[in-house]
Amino acid sequence: MLFKRLTTVLVGANEPGYQPPWGLMQDYYMISPHFFAAMGILAAAVQPLSQGETGKVLLIAGMLAFQLIVCIICQYRFERRSDNSRFESWLNGYIGILCLSGLTWGGSLALLYVGASPDSQLFTLAVCFAIVQSCISRIYMTPGPTLGLILVIATPLVLAALSEDQWTIFPLAVIFFMFQMSHMLRLISFEEGRNSAERQMVRLMAELTEANAQLLRHAATDGLTGLANRRVLDSDLKTAISAAKSSHEPLCVILLDVDHFKSFNDNYGHLSGDECLCRIGRMLAGESAGGSIMPARYGGEEFAIILRGLNREKCLNFATGLLEKAAALDMSDIATPGTTITISIGLATFNAATDDELSLLDRADKGLYAAKHAGRNCVRTIESSPRQLSVVTR
Repeated sequence: MLFKRLTTVLVGANEPGYQPPWGLMQDYYMISPHFFAAMGILAAAVQPLSQGETGKVLLIAGMLAFQLIVCIICQYRFERRSDNSRFESWLNGYIGILCLSGLTWGGSLALLYVGASPDSQLFTLAVCFAIVQSCISRIYMTPGPTLGLILVIATPLVLAALSEDQWTIFPLAVIFFMFQMSHMLRLISFEEGRNSAERQMVRLMAELTEANAQLLRHAATDGLTGLANRRVLDSDLKTAISAAKSSHEPLCVILLDVDHFKSFNDNYGHLSGDECLCRIGRMLAGESAGGSIMPARYGGEEFAIILRGLNREKCLNFATGLLEKAAALDMSDIATPGTTITISIGLATFNAATDDELSLLDRADKGLYAAKHAGRNCVRTIESSPRQLSVVTR
């Protein structure tokens, strides 16, 4: 388990819902850490330069310059990558940069260490430790490549020290390496805990959003029929009237009632009555099209329909068609064979000069009562001006 964590290419890459961390990779492609490392190594080269080791220093400066140029080019290309770039390709490019940087830094430090004075060797070791510490603190999210980078940096320097018969450097390097691995594991644990908390927060936010959406659906939907409820009907009617006033488009409202529904309930039970209302609701839902026909449950066995953009004649034809479709509903499985359901309909056409929501519904309701008194299974409409009763039968 420990080995697996230390050799992971990128922490969290195998977690569910993983998203490529482009922001993290942008930070890893920055040139500034490579520049500071180069400055530290060149600072360690000041004393060898003053002692006349110009060739060695020029070689180190050339290696560092080449490495910095490569890093600058890679950062430039990363910042101008296309939107459909593959994250894995840039991750592999970053690993390649680490390999080049490790070889450059490790080789430069080893060259500075060999044959140097004790003070220069101590300064070179300090620069090496600083670079390693910086790598651990900055790129611990890629533990495998970071571990490889540290080995590539430290190995040439340790070999250079051993060539100078400084055998104590080896156990010191091992201790330092183990300490840095422990530090990196601790950083990884903190990061994993943070990522886990973030994933849990995202999950909880998604659940909360879904719960709120479900509450809104429940608040807007009739629990039995699945149609819009009275609250939504009132809101939609207010919106429709406002739109009709501004656009002068026709607007009608239908109120319909299931005929003899109490007798149906008494004869076949409330469960059958509920199923009857559900079938009426499904029939009305099937008639809604493109937002111009909006059915809703008005209350009890009554339903309402808002018809936008349809003139009076089309609304009457639509209402008459509902009479036929309701009578054709199959109720044989919830009532005795041959039982049919009929509905009565009241219709009102909006008059912008005199109507508001209440008056429009009131006229539709009066039309419904007129249909009931006319023997049911028919449509009645009451106009507001001139005030008259228009009779339309099936």
